[in-house]
Amino acid sequence: MPGLKVIALISGGKDSLFSILHCLANGHSVVALANLYPPPSADSTEPEHEADDLNSYMYQTVGHSLIPLYSAALDIPLYRQPILGAAINTDKTYAPPPPTATTTTSPDETESLLPLLQRILHDHPSADALSTGAILSTYQRTRIESVATRLGLVPLSYLWHYTSLPPYAPAALLRDMAAVGQDARIVKVASGGLDAGFLWENVAEARTVGRLERAMARFGGGGGAVLGEGGEFETVTVGGPAVLWRKRIQVEVVGSVVGEGGSAVVRLGGAKVVEREEGLGGGDGMERLRRPGMWDVEFEEVLRGLEEEEEDIGLGKLSLGPSEASVGTTEQEAEVAYAPSSSLPVWQTVELGNVLSISNMVAPEAGSTAALQISAIMDRLVPLLRTHNCEPSDIVFSTLLLRSMSDFTAINPIYGAVFTKPNPPARVTVACGPSLPDNVELILSVIVDKENTRRGLHVQSRSYWAPANIGPYSQAVAIPVGHTPPDERGDGVWSRPQAVYVAGQIPLVPASMDMVRAEDAGEGDIKDFKLQTTLALQHLWRIGRAMDVGWWAGAVAFISRCEREEGEKRARVAMRAWRRIHEVLQKEKDDDGEDEEVDVWDLKHGSAGRIGVCLKSAEEDGRPRLPDYEMVEGTDGNSIPPCFVVQVEELPRGADIEWTSLGLAKSRIEKRLTVTEPKLHITRILDANSSVVFGGAEKNEQVGLIRKLIRQSQESQEPVCNQYTIYSSQALPLDFFEDWEVKQQIIPCQRIWDENGKELVVAAVVRSIPGTLK
Repeated sequence: MPGLKVIALISGGKDSLFSILHCLANGHSVVALANLYPPPSADSTEPEHEADDLNSYMYQTVGHSLIPLYSAALDIPLYRQPILGAAINTDKTYAPPPPTATTTTSPDETESLLPLLQRILHDHPSADALSTGAILSTYQRTRIESVATRLGLVPLSYLWHYTSLPPYAPAALLRDMAAVGQDARIVKVASGGLDAGFLWENVAEARTVGRLERAMARFGGGGGAVLGEGGEFETVTVGGPAVLWRKRIQVEVVGSVVGEGGSAVVRLGGAKVVEREEGLGGGDGMERLRRPGMWDVEFEEVLRGLEEEEEDIGLGKLSLGPSEASVGTTEQEAEVAYAPSSSLPVWQTVELGNVLSISNMVAPEAGSTAALQISAIMDRLVPLLRTHNCEPSDIVFSTLLLRSMSDFTAINPIYGAVFTKPNPPARVTVACGPSLPDNVELILSVIVDKENTRRGLHVQSRSYWAPANIGPYSQAVAIPVGHTPPDERGDGVWSRPQAVYVAGQIPLVPASMDMVRAEDAGEGDIKDFKLQTTLALQHLWRIGRAMDVGWWAGAVAFISRCEREEGEKRARVAMRAWRRIHEVLQKEKDDDGEDEEVDVWDLKHGSAGRIGVCLKSAEEDGRPRLPDYEMVEGTDGNSIPPCFVVQVEELPRGADIEWTSLGLAKSRIEKRLTVTEPKLHITRILDANSSVVFGGAEKNEQVGLIRKLIRQSQESQEPVCNQYTIYSSQALPLDFFEDWEVKQQIIPCQRIWDENGKELVVAAVVRSIPGTLK
């Protein structure tokens, strides 16, 4: 695939220039540089005086007098213009003003980027991407993504969540900069831990890195503080590797200015472009650029374990032999086991505390195409939401079932048109093929937050971290579990129990957005499936950690249609992966506090001996624990959450597997497995008096028992409100739908397996809270 033609947004800081190197490493080319600078103040005698630093929410402006020199230093055209307006919208995420909006106040400073990029696109019409150096700033990233996507540019943020990638040490980024010879100088300090003695130090030199780490530790700085992510310091870059820097910038330091609160800014003068010196170790520097590897250490271990297992080895406690559900089923019937039912309950609505669930929305009467049917569904859904005092922006999760994935491009813009605010709902999309009822081309189900209290993660930039979500769906959306009084819906609500809805994760390589493939695997090779399974599961984990998930209530792995024996192999692999990642992470927990071990990551990737590189040990991995066994009370800490494998017709992008899960954050939980058959996995959220139940039936006659057992398991004398998601590989009996207490979301599928490898006819996931039954 040909590389992208990139416009690089630069501030002069270390990150925006280092990000360009990663653009080059990923096969892209840079066609222009873009910069916004502060307009000169009325009392400034120089057009670009350093005192004009704006302290902008969005743009680094200190050191901006050096920016004109970057064009000659990098031999890339530079486009600049002044920043107009101020930070009007200071929300963490950003939505542009409507096109028809008029205001007597200044425009938001974010919008200054729009005309600058339009001017560059006029001169460079082939440009199709925009690069930024965002690492942890959601504020900055979402604003740049907003402008980029409006102009049809692919956002690139290769440093995004760099600190949560191996080797999991914030200062690793600085050491990577040192390894390639990037020279970035500190030009401003604004932290109690730093003083003017840090000014004009090379931020990536080992001595400076050590000083920064010690200073930040004394003042409680963590995470990205050593990188200046909280505004602790700012930098300008004056040199770097030959692959990017044709020359370097020479600067005379003429003093410093001490400001309020101990802040200090360097005063620069006499800056010019000069010939660059020979770089470290010769070459152009690209050979010393470390690109973060594909795998977190624990998922690399999972994949290695899957690859080492022979295909005919059983699952230990798991048994994937023929179940009673499949006895007597012909090969042809097994291809599509679900018999479409005209009695499928439609437009089911149930209120569950702070959640409204609207399930099985269909519109076959609108026409024979998926586009006509989704238009009719959305036209009816919006007013229905308003009868409950909700808007489309209150939808937190949606399940979209298509007859064919070929309809996706037609229906996606229609579906997405109603989501005009940041953080659209997380979404799972699968194609069910002929399992859908006759004349139904798609089914939509949604979960709605009735209290407008939510937080989301919608990363649209390519990075090394996880796949970008460019379009009307977020990686995840979290809401409180249970009702929150209006006067308590501030930021403090996020210290309480939360349900985290995670979008379906398919195995895309984050940096390229290509489907991962094993190099030596043929079409349908199980080795390829193992690779896809592990990568998609890693995406689920990384998103969960970013959203503070400490425990999975349970997971569903969708697999695409294949031959019967192949389906059983794939189910086996998915279950092994789910079990193995929990076992690996449990072992890491048990090993904590034992004798210090050699850092396996460091040994493998050979940091020893690399100039300027001294990677942190694995003991300093600061990532949140997932699973966090300290959340679990009253049960064995080795317990593994339940999981279903569900076979459908097709998955997005031709993927073989798609993982999704409901995460729990900031909760205390209690887990229990019933002794009755069919067994139920019950996860109680103790702080919110709520529960999540996973259960399934192997035999037709067990289907009716699911409902009764779930009611018995709730151990509550007061009424209980339930929201059911039913996965069924056959037409459900009519009496299943006639029970007035059961309002179900139905997902028709081909085959289902539980976490023990038993093939099921029906699986159920149930959210329950005390309340009035609807």
